[in-house]
Amino acid sequence: MKKQIALLLALLMLGTSFAACGSAETPSETTGNADGGENAVEETADPLADNLPEADYGGYSFRITTWYDKVGLEESTGEVLNDAIFRRDLAVEERYNIDIVSEFVPNEDYSVCTQAIRQSVIAGSNDWDAGFLHMVSASNAAPEGIFYNLNELEHIDMTRPWWDKDCLNAFTVGGKIKIASTIMLVNSALRASCVAFNYKTFDDNGIAYPYDMVNEGTWTLDALYDIVKDTTRDLNGDGEIKAADDFFGITSWYLNSPYTLYYGGGGTLISYGSDGYPMVDLNLEKNTALYDKIYDIMVTSQSNFETNMANYSMAYDLFCENRAHLVVLSLSGLREDRFRNMETDYGVVPSPKFDVNQTEYYSFVNGAAAMLAVPAVVEDADRTGIILEAMAAETYRSVWDVLYEVTVKAKYMRDEQATKMINIIIENRGFDFGYAHMYDNNTMQFMRDLLMKQSKDVASTLEKGEKAMIAALDKVVAAYQENQ
Repeated sequence: MKKQIALLLALLMLGTSFAACGSAETPSETTGNADGGENAVEETADPLADNLPEADYGGYSFRITTWYDKVGLEESTGEVLNDAIFRRDLAVEERYNIDIVSEFVPNEDYSVCTQAIRQSVIAGSNDWDAGFLHMVSASNAAPEGIFYNLNELEHIDMTRPWWDKDCLNAFTVGGKIKIASTIMLVNSALRASCVAFNYKTFDDNGIAYPYDMVNEGTWTLDALYDIVKDTTRDLNGDGEIKAADDFFGITSWYLNSPYTLYYGGGGTLISYGSDGYPMVDLNLEKNTALYDKIYDIMVTSQSNFETNMANYSMAYDLFCENRAHLVVLSLSGLREDRFRNMETDYGVVPSPKFDVNQTEYYSFVNGAAAMLAVPAVVEDADRTGIILEAMAAETYRSVWDVLYEVTVKAKYMRDEQATKMINIIIENRGFDFGYAHMYDNNTMQFMRDLLMKQSKDVASTLEKGEKAMIAALDKVVAAYQENQ
């Protein structure tokens, strides 16, 4: 009753302001019967129907341990995205007569939720129905066999648009999916990487906005370098280039830009065999060429590449102070006050391609994103699959547009072209198995570490680390195979 009353108050507060953005984008496919009869009309009228069976679970408490994404909220707050999630949960609760409850863990303790599921599975205590877990923590735990194979949840349909296809491709191991990304995890969307550019500094220097290049498929690492080369300059004339005083072509944080540009350019050290298991693939020619382009952007152009935690804010502050043309970050970064309070307008574009032959833009999703997992000791797999699919589908129908149209776009972005770019960024989110499962492997971090040393020694670094990387990956694969 408390949630129903809170929902009524939320609707009274919001009125009809979200009528235009409360319905999901309609796919072009028609799913009706070929004879065009009554059933066909009904299906076409609701193309996003999840086709789930109806059930009454008698007030069951569906328990979720969540590291970042809030779920099972008790009341509305007036904050748009929060209330959209609240209404989503209430819709699923009323549909199946359940109560969605959660234990929310502050994001500093990113391994706590994974450990909670691990302990529950080991004890056979069935404490949780699902977990919204930190990507790296969940990836490290997935080979242990503590997560249920999502492919075996009958009512989950991974072909539907509310499941992230690139994540499924990257995290399917031997035909099994132990962790996945779905749009019910709003955090995963906001962790997509991007590049923001400053309208004022572009205008002052006669630089064309990169929107047309993005639309034409010509927004590449070379195009980015053409913008930033020879633009870093000593503003105060002291003969030194320093972040606190001077102007830069591009600015970034060392735990962001190396991955954004590398994976955005199609980089990876992993490929898949015919058996569906990952294997190390150095691909020296591609990785060397890709890194060389990143090196020119970050080192040759004298970018501001912050590596000291004490200077973390400087990576972004100088962009907001109009002392950098561009900044590399994730969409979540644009929600920070420093960007919201900027007097200067800015635009956002996806991470550039390696070259024009790359067919898609890739918006790398970093390890702080949330992933869905189900404990291996799930009590009722049928019920779990139905509820999770219902939550994902309801997010697509009623929350996703709020995320697009209000939280990401209208609230923080100030340009119609920029908001169009947001679609490209989110729809092309990219995931990497090696990054998530072997984050602590030094060779997997070669692009970050070489940039920090201002080194171009790619081939020898990868070859030197290949043996250890193969051993580490073999261990991961063996664990997956053993704990099917």
